[in-house]
Amino acid sequence: MKSKIETKGLKGVGNTLLHQSILAEILYALMYKTKTVKKYSRYKVLPEYDIGKVPDVVVLKQTKKSNVPVAYIEICHLKDIDSDLKKLEKLMSKNPNVLNGIVIAFSPNKILFKKLYRLKNRNVSKPKTNSNFDVFNVDISKVLEDVV
Repeated sequence: MKSKIETKGLKGVGNTLLHQSILAEILYALMYKTKTVKKYSRYKVLPEYDIGKVPDVVVLKQTKKSNVPVAYIEICHLKDIDSDLKKLEKLMSKNPNVLNGIVIAFSPNKILFKKLYRLKNRNVSKPKTNSNFDVFNVDISKVLEDVV
């Protein structure tokens, strides 16, 4: 029998086991890139970092003056994908430095990826079914192959 924490999602640390497993795998893969690939060494990968609204993952690039958000990842139940896409689109519209956003929507046996990215005219794209995380050149679907 599943516990309530495994079947009912809450916000933050009270999320489901599957949500937290997806989050952990993404954090490990992206942080590994920052530690092992020199061109990514000026990036920080943080969970639940408050930028007004709190995405599950924020990627910051360190500059001489500050840490600038350059990407967001949001993880949600499949039924919540539209609201999380709107959340990321709004966050990206407010911050022109953000180049990439991915919503990872899951059910117990399926994962769906929707990507937002910065267009040449600096607007935010429409959602595309795509798991490529451009900032680190990582295919998130490969990172999560064994999770679902």
